[in-house]
Formats: sequence, structure tokens, C-alpha cells
Amino acid sequence: QSTWDFCVEIYIKLLAMPLSKRDKKVTLSQTSKKPRGRSLRDAYIDKVRDHVSKYSSAYVVHFKNLRNKQLTSFRTAFPDGRLFVGKNRLLQLALGRNEAEEVKPNLHQVSLLVHGGDVALLLTNQSLAQVRDVIGRCNAMEDAAEFARSGFAATRRVHLEPGHLAVLSHTQEPFVRGLGLPTQLERGRVMLTKPHTVCEEGEQLNSDQCHILK
Repeated sequence: QSTWDFCVEIYIKLLAMPLSKRDKKVTLSQTSKKPRGRSLRDAYIDKVRDHVSKYSSAYVVHFKNLRNKQLTSFRTAFPDGRLFVGKNRLLQLALGRNEAEEVKPNLHQVSLLVHGGDVALLLTNQSLAQVRDVIGRCNAMEDAAEFARSGFAATRRVHLEPGHLAVLSHTQEPFVRGLGLPTQLERGRVMLTKPHTVCEEGEQLNSDQCHILK
């Protein structure tokens, strides 16, 4: 018997042997896989449509310079409602872009308002007057607490006189000097060497000015 015939015989015997169960991988986790791609999109649309039928009113809310803090406070203000924030196109598909696609009468007219910038769909049983009142209170709180962002209009003139900038540490001096402040270190203290106007009232702020104002 040749070496080749012997090898073939061994190979055939190995194929005939049953597979070892010890090498079999068994998944014990019961966690289902999260939807991805198209299935994720369809799940989002179905979720919006399911909640639309549970509430009496739907409002389209437009946010300006949306931040997580602003969004969180707005959600908290409507504990009995539901807020959907996502791609505008998905919200339009969920609401229905025409009468044939809408899940409730006249809902496609709400879909027409979902466009441009940061938009959210608010589902609630509250009246329009109540919703406006809550939004007004949220705006008042945010206006009082928020720092300016690039593109905002300055609400007042901010002018700095020469002297010690006590709010800054010596490690921050190179950074604020790079923003345009005329500063230098004197005995470990950040000193403004000459008068400096950060912004004028009504001026549109850039990113450097916003950093200084913080």
C-alpha cells in the first residue's frame, strides 16, 4: 500500500467520524440583536405611528441652536407626552406625506411643517395654550442660563480694563492670548496689559469672542 493510498484512507475515516460536541458553540445569551439600517428606520417609523394614536394633539417644535441641556429640560416639561427628535425625512414618512400615507386624518399637514434645522415632534394631550405657556417658561430659563454661541448677537457691550484677570490661571494665559486678549504673565498672574473691547451690543459673535465671554 502506497503512502498516498494510506493518506486517502485516513482522510476518509476522519470524514466518517462524528463531529465532537465539545467544539460546538452554543449561544446562551437571550439578548436580541438591535435593528440596523433599514430595519432600524422602519422600527423608528412604527414607533412614531404607534404613539401618534395614543395622543390627541401633535405639535411641531423648531429649536434654535439646540443643545442637550435644552432638549432635556423640554422633555421634562412634558412628562405626560412624548417627544421625537430625529431626521426630518423619517418624521415625515412616519406622519405621512399625503392623505394616502397618513395614519390619522389631516396628519399629512403636520408633516409639511417638519423641515429645516432642528425639529421635534411633540405628542401630548395638552392644549395649544398650555404648550405655548410651557415653551415660554422653558425659553425664559434657557435665555437666563445659556452662554453665547458663535453666530449669536451680543446683548450688551463688554469692555475689559487693564489689570489682573483673577478668574484665569497662569496655564490659561497662552490660550486667551491666542483668542486676541492682550495678556501677559506677571509673577504667575494673568494681566491684561491694555483696554480691550470684547464685543459691541448687537454685534454677531465669533467663536473666539464666545470663548472669552465664558
